[in-house]
Amino acid sequence: MIVYSQPNCYPCEGTKRRLTKKGIEFSEVDLTAPGAEDLLAGFKQRGLASTPIVVVTDDSGMEKQVWSGFNPTKIDALVH
Repeated sequence: MIVYSQPNCYPCEGTKRRLTKKGIEFSEVDLTAPGAEDLLAGFKQRGLASTPIVVVTDDSGMEKQVWSGFNPTKIDALVH
């Protein structure tokens, strides 16, 4: 799972806190970092314009779910 975020983003911090609380491992990518412009443009083309953008993949790396914004219901549903 990858959480695409940006600095000073309250929903991003809430998402990361909840994932950590639920014991869900994730990596983080800062969309304001140099070189992230293409990622951001790709998300915008998909209608994902607000951070955080959460990408859930299966074991093979195939995308299973994508959402933007703080969504505790979707995070909670990831706990088996």
